[in-house]
Amino acid sequence: MLRIPNPGSDIDGFIRIFREIHPLLGDKPSFDIDDISKALVATNNVTAQGAIGEEALRRSTRKNRSLDPIYNQSKMYSELYRSHGWIHSTDSSLKFCVTVLGHHMATAVDPRPLMKECLLGLAFPNEVLNIKGDQIVRLFGTILQSIAALSELSRDEMIAGPMSIADDSQRELVDTMIEDLKRLRARKGALGRRLDSISRKRKIKRGSTMGNYTRYPMAALPWAGWATKPRPGVLRVTDEGLKAARRVRALQDFRVADFHSLPDHAKRPLIVSTSYRMLERGGFDLETMGSSVVQEEAALYELGIRGEPMFSPFQQLSRNTIAMHAPEMVLTEGIDAASVEETRAIGGVAVPRVTPFSMLVQVGAVGFVAPDRTKETVKILREALAKAKGIIPVAVEKLAKRFEQVNKDVFYPLVTDLFTVLGFECCLSRAGVNYARADAMIVDREASIPIEIKSPGEEREISVKGVRQALENKIILLARKAHNTQAETTSLVIGFNPPNERSEVNELLEDIHRTFGVNIAVMDFRTLLCLALQSVLADRRVVMPGFQTMKGLVRVEVTPANH
Repeated sequence: MLRIPNPGSDIDGFIRIFREIHPLLGDKPSFDIDDISKALVATNNVTAQGAIGEEALRRSTRKNRSLDPIYNQSKMYSELYRSHGWIHSTDSSLKFCVTVLGHHMATAVDPRPLMKECLLGLAFPNEVLNIKGDQIVRLFGTILQSIAALSELSRDEMIAGPMSIADDSQRELVDTMIEDLKRLRARKGALGRRLDSISRKRKIKRGSTMGNYTRYPMAALPWAGWATKPRPGVLRVTDEGLKAARRVRALQDFRVADFHSLPDHAKRPLIVSTSYRMLERGGFDLETMGSSVVQEEAALYELGIRGEPMFSPFQQLSRNTIAMHAPEMVLTEGIDAASVEETRAIGGVAVPRVTPFSMLVQVGAVGFVAPDRTKETVKILREALAKAKGIIPVAVEKLAKRFEQVNKDVFYPLVTDLFTVLGFECCLSRAGVNYARADAMIVDREASIPIEIKSPGEEREISVKGVRQALENKIILLARKAHNTQAETTSLVIGFNPPNERSEVNELLEDIHRTFGVNIAVMDFRTLLCLALQSVLADRRVVMPGFQTMKGLVRVEVTPANH
């Protein structure tokens, strides 16, 4: 029998909690159970011995972590969030990062459609959870097929059938299981005897222990509109449930074993296409990357995978597996800067320190050859990618380490080259030229962008000084008209690390926008490296919607490259 973590029966609350703690954890390169506990406490989502906030955490903390109620609740949430593909383990099973799927769940206008997709994507075994067992089960898919065939399904029948099936990837075994449930119904006491047998075999106590493993699916099906509860402990199928069951039955079902049996050149198209189709069904617009997804699907078609595969990569595959075959799909899992503290406390509640500008970046179809003057920089980027085996986050850290001590004589030209590699006409300003107040300039026919650069030798984190200078850059550019620009065009600050928690950067950015109407964007070195590495890896330009008018701390999400 499957053991499903039990966070309670409030599915909306389960989603809400993730969306509330996401701003505190989403940009971290890695976080652990204690970080989840702190985020839950900061957002007032847990209590302990009648207390909330920091007092709750103090009362809950035990030397023996197994007796720490908040720690155990956080661990349970982490298991369920991992099973839904919203977070992945990083270098150990109890260290996590938010996935691309998780970022979308946290930012969806309406998270319900995407949540339904995650319910259908829940399948065991998988690489995401360290659950040992001999069952092959797509839990909600098989429950839906069972309830569609039987009209009603009780809690005990769910345990005896869908939660105890050996292998539901074989359609005939699902049909056999449903017929078995019909026979159990026909014989008095047969269902109880079956549960006794399961209890002995799986060493799960009947009653509350066994029933607790059904709480989540018993709550989720009515929440999704797939079933009603005509009486306690019983689900009745709805029209939506019948429709969902037919869809499950019709799709080509892929599991983790099926993925690994594919040739390597088929794995990337499957990851990319199914990930983005899942987001599309979840309510996200694929207009900007639709042609890319279609091309990946065409590649699958040539390999004999026809129709719509039923596969949820972030729920089936580990972070390392995805990074190996589609590295751009793990690009946004944390802005990896150890010195960055993303939050500060206001009235006892943690809130984001810097308002992020989330930019959906696409690697376009147009190739780009950088000017000869960037040849050395491109060589450095390619070498880093080679050493990192094409995994961009690893290459970013290698390069960040390489340049973490340099001064302006190295850093300023490097930043200029990186923007040039991205396809911009970016030039470094000459010292002593009065009209060239900014350190560098992205030159455009209508919307030129001044760049204020701070090397790590000058300051490790972007400070209010850089923001003030960015404002001066914009004012001088508008006044002297050295290059064409617009009032709403951004003024950019580039530094090694994002602002730290003690800075007043966030308030200053808002004050400047409110008072002067000027958009100032703050981008750290690692984010710029991510973009440039992606462009070099794909040998394409990157398309950055909203780049010219962005404001706040820039966070990017890169969609798949076209082939």
